[in-house]
Amino acid sequence: MNKCWVFMSIVGFIFSCSNLCLSQEDILGDILQEQEEKSESMKYAYGRVAAIDKTANKITTKERDWDSDREVNVTYLIHPEIELENIASWEEIPVGSEVDIAYLVDEKGQRIASFIKLYEETEEEMPVEGY
Repeated sequence: MNKCWVFMSIVGFIFSCSNLCLSQEDILGDILQEQEEKSESMKYAYGRVAAIDKTANKITTKERDWDSDREVNVTYLIHPEIELENIASWEEIPVGSEVDIAYLVDEKGQRIASFIKLYEETEEEMPVEGY
């Protein structure tokens, strides 16, 4: 009887651990699905910085609107945990510089920038004095 009780205890323990593992797989699956949905709703833009509003946490870029074939100003709210490339702070991005922006559109239709890449000018791109 003791052997049977020990065996049943071990089987019960293994069963409870397998349920725990399944729960972790379910949680991981939910996290992966959420990230996939977020990446599908992520939008991307390229433009030249037209204005920086540090008090309102906004950046405005001049971009090509391919539907109207015109240059338009587009404003993005800065996400508090924004990721940056080639610059330490979004507030330091020079007006006139070129940027890539990854953003989401919220329920109010506002564009929320979650990533900004600043393009650095190379020597070839730098204006030559006197021309």
